[in-house]
Formats: sequence, structure tokens, C-alpha cells
Amino acid sequence: WMDYLTFGRYGTGGWASPDGTINCIEQAYDFESERFLVSLLKHEAQHTVDMKQFPGITPAELEYRAKLVELHYSGIPGLLQKFLSEADESRTGDSHAMASARIKREFTDMNQGSLPCVQARALELLHAHTAEMEEKYGKQKAVPND
Repeated sequence: WMDYLTFGRYGTGGWASPDGTINCIEQAYDFESERFLVSLLKHEAQHTVDMKQFPGITPAELEYRAKLVELHYSGIPGLLQKFLSEADESRTGDSHAMASARIKREFTDMNQGSLPCVQARALELLHAHTAEMEEKYGKQKAVPND
């Protein structure tokens, strides 16, 4: 609704429904762009997989994992800086700010200017977090490709 109310200036460009459907505002995207393919599709697909694999996962955990997926697949050098600028641990009710704060902590001691280093670190952190989630929520069966 925010997109509609603000004539497209603000709002969610896309989201994953509980049934796994990925939705988007068509006018908001170039369907060949990285913004669509990575920042929407891969990000929201990760949410869908995680909600099925880890029932009870928190919104901050969902966002953290999806942001790591974006960082791994993105070819945009400034994406990490975008996430770092959104980091704010004082906004505990904002899952995006909390996820970005965790990313900020975990990318502090590395070469943030090297895209291959950022991509590799993101994948390493995603694997480590998957193990953490399996410990916390229990190892679930692999999500089938419906």
C-alpha cells in the first residue's frame, strides 16, 4: 500500500508470501536487472526456503540470511556499504537494521573493497549460520523443489 499511497516513491518492491509465492510491483523492476534477479528473487527465495526449513525463525534471522545471499551473488561493489549504512542495533524492532548490524560486525575485519572477498565471506557466514539454525531449530529435511 505504501507504494500506491506515495505514487511509487516508497514501499516494498516485493515480498514472499507464506505459501512461497514471490510477489513484486511490476513497475518497480527491470526484470533483467541484478536488482530484480538478486535483490528481489534470490533474497525472497531465501526467505521462502528458510521459513520452510526453520519454522520459528525470527525476522532478523531471515533478513540476515537473505542479505548474505545478496552479498554472495551481487556484482555491485557498493551493496555491502548500503547494508552497513542501514545498521542500527538500537532499532530492535527493525529486522533489516538488526540484520545489517550483524553484517557490520562480521565484515569489520576484512577487505570490504574487494568484491570477491565480500562474496566469499558472505557464503562462509551463510554456511556457519545454517549450522547455527540447525542447532537452534533442529535439522529439517531438505526443502523439495515443488
